[in-house]
Amino acid sequence: MARLTPVEIPGHWIFTFLLMVIQITGWVLIPKALFIARTPQAAVGWGLALLFLPMIAIPLFLVFGESRFSGYTNAGAGANRELDKILADAQAAMRPARGAFSAKYADVALLVEKLRGLPVTTGNSARLLINGGQTFPAIFNAISGARRFVFVQFFIISDDQIGNQLKDALIAAAGRGVKVYVLFDSVGSKKMTLPYIEALRCAGVHIRGFVTNRRLGMRCQIKVRNHR
Repeated sequence: MARLTPVEIPGHWIFTFLLMVIQITGWVLIPKALFIARTPQAAVGWGLALLFLPMIAIPLFLVFGESRFSGYTNAGAGANRELDKILADAQAAMRPARGAFSAKYADVALLVEKLRGLPVTTGNSARLLINGGQTFPAIFNAISGARRFVFVQFFIISDDQIGNQLKDALIAAAGRGVKVYVLFDSVGSKKMTLPYIEALRCAGVHIRGFVTNRRLGMRCQIKVRNHR
């Protein structure tokens, strides 16, 4: 009975095969880089790097190349039931407060509504806050005056003096029966401690870290952050 001997593959063939895979991967990523680049310069830069320096460019592109958050494009597209429901609920809640811009900005209002079906609403106001001395008191006053909901969204929340004032204000609001929701960025809020988060949750505050990207293979994207 003949004995089967293992086939030895020379090391240089393995190396050559890996180089071919890397090069082909770079070619495959070039159209994506051209499509998502925000500027012509970025498109040319990524394209040339993926073509001539794929070993360096591929990992950099996977981390820094993506410029879009998939939730914005998936909502309402039938790709995610949870996102579709959130969008539908938002559209339904905004319809009773539907308003209109002046004729000068009518095209802007139409564009926004065409994109996601979200109309311009009435009953809004804005005030320019120049610095922290104006901003933080205004935030805390708004929280203390809230009667139904408080929505807090920040890129950076720290367990420091200002952060603890925010925490105390949110806990007090939750204690009055106000529904409190907090969204923070897990990269920008590295100084937010676990006891800080637990104190809010124990008080009934709904607090979550911002999810960068839900798509498979895109979890490594560190550039697409929540900057409010």
